[in-house]
Amino acid sequence: MLGWIGKGIEASVSSGSMKVSSSHPQSFLANANLNIEGPVRVSLRIRSGHAGKGKLQWRRTNQKDFTAKGQSKNVSIEAGNWKELSVPLPVKGSLRHLRFFIPDGKEPLEIDWIEIRPSKGRSKRWDFGVASKANQKTKGKPNVILILADDLGYGELGCYGSTDIKTPNMDRLAREGVRCTDGYSAFPVCSPSRAAILTGRYPARYGPTYEDYYGGGSPELDPIKHPTIGKLMQDAGYRTACFGKWNVSNLNRRRANDFGFDRWVGLHLNHDFYTHKLVRTGELDMYVDGKPYAGKQGTWCDTVFADEAISFIQAKSEKPFFIFLPFQAPHTPIQDPDVPMDKPQDKNRPTLVKMIERLDLEIGRVMKALKEKKVADNTLVIVTSDNGGEQKVSRNLPLGGAKQMLLEGGIRVPFILHWPDVLPKGKEYAIPVNAYDLTATVAAAGGAKPQKEKAFDGVDLIPVLTGKSELAYDRPQFFRRRNIRVRANQNQIRQAAVRQGDWKYLRTYKPVGSDKYQVALYNLKEDIGETKNLATEVPAKVKALSKLLDQWEAEMDKTAEPFEEFASPAKPKNSKK
Repeated sequence: MLGWIGKGIEASVSSGSMKVSSSHPQSFLANANLNIEGPVRVSLRIRSGHAGKGKLQWRRTNQKDFTAKGQSKNVSIEAGNWKELSVPLPVKGSLRHLRFFIPDGKEPLEIDWIEIRPSKGRSKRWDFGVASKANQKTKGKPNVILILADDLGYGELGCYGSTDIKTPNMDRLAREGVRCTDGYSAFPVCSPSRAAILTGRYPARYGPTYEDYYGGGSPELDPIKHPTIGKLMQDAGYRTACFGKWNVSNLNRRRANDFGFDRWVGLHLNHDFYTHKLVRTGELDMYVDGKPYAGKQGTWCDTVFADEAISFIQAKSEKPFFIFLPFQAPHTPIQDPDVPMDKPQDKNRPTLVKMIERLDLEIGRVMKALKEKKVADNTLVIVTSDNGGEQKVSRNLPLGGAKQMLLEGGIRVPFILHWPDVLPKGKEYAIPVNAYDLTATVAAAGGAKPQKEKAFDGVDLIPVLTGKSELAYDRPQFFRRRNIRVRANQNQIRQAAVRQGDWKYLRTYKPVGSDKYQVALYNLKEDIGETKNLATEVPAKVKALSKLLDQWEAEMDKTAEPFEEFASPAKPKNSKK
């Protein structure tokens, strides 16, 4: 422990800090080889699950024993996030021996670093986060599971205010981890949202055709041009897998394996939950490593994906694993998971509720597998959605709008991170974060790095959520949605928006395809439902955010591939006989 020893304590260095817990009332950490001229100031960065009293006690070089009175200072330790304690000690002469008595309690006290600074001369510092990183190389990296629901509305979980849906497993993850109140998907529709979370970059950087559904002749992600988190984690030494909806290679049905996933069982589009066939065409849309797979027809598809994830977790391997788990629920078709081979229904709330509860059940099964494998504590589990809930049947409250829109209900989504070894328990985080941050967070956890010329557009959230760094509340969040129909040569901006702090600026182009747009300005702190347009009342804010959005769009244009006109094949002329 970098020269520190303990009496009556259990101590370990892991996951970015030293964790110490007491076994009797006089438990302490000590270092008897300091030799620092006094007076000194002792600083510590600590985190505790409970409040209590601690004490610093010292002995000088010319003293054989600690004195019964004096030469000690009491310190108050608060419960909650990381805090820095700074205690001046009036040491006369040379400080040789220091004890830090820790409070009684069942939960461990975490210490990030200890520093002793003399009034003159060089200070000494013990950084246990650095020691943790060194230990991690030998003890192994964390496992990571990135769970992406499909069209899961902001208010559909109990932990986000739902009253008619039971989601005990996702609620437990939030209760034992971090729940973000202002977490954003990248887009209000699926394909570009998935491309964003896979690459960690704005799809607008790639070109206009990447800003809508990847259909109608639109190009697909390219594993060389657009390296994914799967490939980065694979290169960092991870076993990688994708189980579920891929949806970024629709044109040529390119398999997820080509993008860095060792194993893929899933679909490209949206299929019948039981037959695994496209509802419109009847094409089988279930694959194993790119090969059509009919072996699980009749089984609810998300159960298939959860089964695959569980098998991947249980497999014997010295490598850590990264699982991208994009479930299909609760996307259409609306089907009853409790009625075998139920046929697609019209959109209705009661069946949607059942689909979300089944999604929660499958997530619970995966979490149970982690616990049975005894790897749950060192597994980062993330739960979010590709966009907001479906119109008419989903609950996005208290937000306004739904999927397809850049109102909050289309882009603000459930956003939960769970990592018992590292993240605080029961934390609510209200500063805006986004899907790009999740990519950067997964990469940082696994020691993976993006290419220099293709840096992430997000940041690692772990230091932020553990209190070791801060995110600016006014960090801008940018969004843009197009209407793309390649074969019809349609390339139109539909909406664009930027949120900065409490303010959100929204452009809605009318008519779509023109350069004319309606402007809206909302104060989300006072009007989370976006019911009152303040554009005429606060023109200075409109001007500032409009300029900010223009600058972002100009930045995206620097690397965006231009929209290519589609040439319809010429019709053959009738030949004369």
